[in-house]
Amino acid sequence: MAPLAQKEMIIASTVDDIVFTDEISGIGASFLKQTIAKFTRPESGAIRFDVAEEISPRVWRDYWSAGQGVGTISKIVPARKICEQLAAEYLDGLKRATCCGGASAVERFAAE
Repeated sequence: MAPLAQKEMIIASTVDDIVFTDEISGIGASFLKQTIAKFTRPESGAIRFDVAEEISPRVWRDYWSAGQGVGTISKIVPARKICEQLAAEYLDGLKRATCCGGASAVERFAAE
């Protein structure tokens, strides 16, 4: 689960706060620039991809990832609520969709 501070930073961020870089792990990813400002490149030069390091939670504890959709997020909502809303909207859309001589998509599939 993401820390509250990360969720709040995402809400406060815009697309201008997203930085795409391979400087953190050697593989390009989008990060919140506020969290990578303190990153320093290892003295060994090039960063090498290390699977063990990548899957370690401690690496991602400090560098928070986010995408260009940050500007559309305005509040913290539990994932369960988002899934429930998505399912309800999908079913509502099915009820309103018509096919096969005016029958709703729900009626059409229920009949099969």
